[in-house]
Formats: sequence, C-alpha cells, structure tokens
Amino acid sequence: LDLHVPTILEQDRIPAAVIVAGSVEGVTYRRAFGTATLDTLFDLASCTKVVATTTAAMKLVEEGRLSLDDPVGKHLEAFRGRPITVRDLLRHCSGLPAYLTPKAQEPEAILQEIAALKTKPGYQYSCLNMIALARVVERVSGMSLAEYARRLIFEPLDMKDTTFAPASTWTCSRPES
Repeated sequence: LDLHVPTILEQDRIPAAVIVAGSVEGVTYRRAFGTATLDTLFDLASCTKVVATTTAAMKLVEEGRLSLDDPVGKHLEAFRGRPITVRDLLRHCSGLPAYLTPKAQEPEAILQEIAALKTKPGYQYSCLNMIALARVVERVSGMSLAEYARRLIFEPLDMKDTTFAPASTWTCSRPES
C-alpha cells in the first residue's frame, strides 16, 4: 500500500487518502497519504448513496413501510403518473439522466425539474435517482435523510465518525491500536 497509494493519488488527481485496516483484535495498519492526517475528515459525497440512501430505503422496505414496487409518485407528488418505481431508482433503471443543472433553488422545485425530465429506457447511472430516493426516504420516515441515517444506521452500528456536513470544529475519534 505504501508504494501504490501515492501513485494512485497522483494518477487520479486525488489530494488525500487515509487507510485504516484491522480486525476485532485491533488496528493493524494506519497511514495518511497526500494532504491528509490521520484525523482528516472526509465528506461522504458519493458514498452517501450506498452508506446512507440505499441502506435507509432498504431498512424501510424491511420494516414494511416502503415497497420496492411502489411507484415513486405514491410518495412524491412531483412523480405522480410517472412509471418509475423505488426499485428503478435503486437499480438506476428509471431512465433519468445522470445529472441536472437545476434552474430552481428550492429543493421541492428542483425535485419538480427532475420529475419532469424525459427518460430513456435502460440502465443509466444517475445521481438524480438517489436524490429522488432520498426524498422518498424522508417522506416515508418523516425525518431528513441525515437524521434518519444518524438515528437508525450510524448510531446502532457505532459509526461515531460518520455524519453529513460535519462542523469545522468536529473531530473524529481515532481507532485504538
């Protein structure tokens, strides 16, 4: 790792990385690369999709509060009449394009823009699927995605250093060796 990570960072123009590995017995490897220190906090960014959004949706499915076959329009007014299901969002088969530069500023208006987009059949990796799915999670759970993930995913799993938009004064708890 010590030889490969700096090469990968340079090649992919990534400023920093922190790798911590171990087992239940303890940490066996800990190293910061690039501009990072062992205490560097990273935004979840696209990891939010698999760590929070999909996990939250599947937890609601497991609880019987959401069905994979629910039309998105059942939960989001903007999608009423569209043949897009929760399963389509999770599988990136909704036909929505990958991205959108919204004209609107307000979240509900942006959701309206997303729902009005033309769709194409087939697989298309799309951030818009996850934006819509996050809103479904919020409507069904009655909480923001951040709050739902904190209470029902991160805290029960003792993920103390996982959060959305950490305050600049927030510090992470370093794993013990």
